[in-house]
Amino acid sequence: KSGPKIALFAASSEYDEAAFVADKIEDLSRSGKPLSEIAVFYRTNAQSRVIEEELVNRGIPYIVVGGVRFYERREIKDVLSYLTLIVNPRCYASFTRAVQFPKRGVGSGTIEKIAKLAARENIDLLQAASELARSSKLSAPIRTGLQDFLKIMERLKKLSTTQPANKLIKRTVDLVGFEEAYAEESNRVEAAARMENIFELAAAAKSFFEINPDAELRDFLEQAALTTNMDSDAGITDSVSLLTLHCAKGLEFDTVFLVGLEEGLLPHHLNMEDPSLLAEERRLCYVGITRAKVNLFLSYALYRSGLRFTNIARPSRFIKDIPPELIDRAEGYEEIATPASRAPSESIRALSTGQLVEHPAYGKGQVIMPMPNARGKITVIFFGRGLGAKEVDPDELIPL
Repeated sequence: KSGPKIALFAASSEYDEAAFVADKIEDLSRSGKPLSEIAVFYRTNAQSRVIEEELVNRGIPYIVVGGVRFYERREIKDVLSYLTLIVNPRCYASFTRAVQFPKRGVGSGTIEKIAKLAARENIDLLQAASELARSSKLSAPIRTGLQDFLKIMERLKKLSTTQPANKLIKRTVDLVGFEEAYAEESNRVEAAARMENIFELAAAAKSFFEINPDAELRDFLEQAALTTNMDSDAGITDSVSLLTLHCAKGLEFDTVFLVGLEEGLLPHHLNMEDPSLLAEERRLCYVGITRAKVNLFLSYALYRSGLRFTNIARPSRFIKDIPPELIDRAEGYEEIATPASRAPSESIRALSTGQLVEHPAYGKGQVIMPMPNARGKITVIFFGRGLGAKEVDPDELIPL
């Protein structure tokens, strides 16, 4: 059938990718296209965070199909409850959530006693818990559970004075034992998904403090609460749909964005070695592509933070399955020249993917794509704040 070609966009980062998606959605909306006919598909739930924040910042209404919004997810609330107690030990909701997960034998009866003591003596909940933990009013197992919890909170409070929020989140995960707790109550895939969301929260914190270097932990928590309150979809019928590929079967939209087409995401890193699981990943990609009735936008990021580490990404192998004549490179995309199409200089021959380099203007960075584009430039991620991926002349780089 005739129609628009598939648009392929290579973003410098997940934030650039989210901005591209939001730009296109705004263009479609201005041209009269209903938001309800637009969908954004992704492989993992953790990928929705950046998309959600970009849509919230632009006032674009959205719904999460078959799931919950990022900051409303259970594991995100679990982590934020500990962080909130650091800055506000009087928060009853956060105390109740944190002290009961992982399970420590502290039930609602004990929490009620702590709350009454705090109100009677006008002290915070952690102080009240500490008093009760030293008394004989509680059984030995409950006292032990409370004492373990209070030791964690004391350690986190000290760490909060020296650690940036993203590292504090990771230390919270380790000290509390989130990964082990989720593994005990969930299957492998669900537990891994919860941890991916938590490490995406750490990426959100890192990004927040890079933009707001003088901010405090309290400011980040307020921003998270604001995002949660702003993105309510109550009463809104014309909204963009966000959903994982697993929820896409049977649905169709005029316009579909399939984001994160990278090795390790789609196909997912857990399913790349087993041929049958890899075939399922390919099927998921096919399902996403065939949900578009009119417009299909595919995208991948050259550099993606979050999860447990920062990735220099490679485009998904599934992109190569699409006939080249059906693809239209979106603006901002540069075809990477092949060795045969451009003779590399000596400086280019000396560079390889992942190599550390230094540029006279941008400082230190890491090579993403060592082969030159049509303008003779190569792509490097620079580490300085606000720099990101840039195209530079390879002759200006000093290998480190």
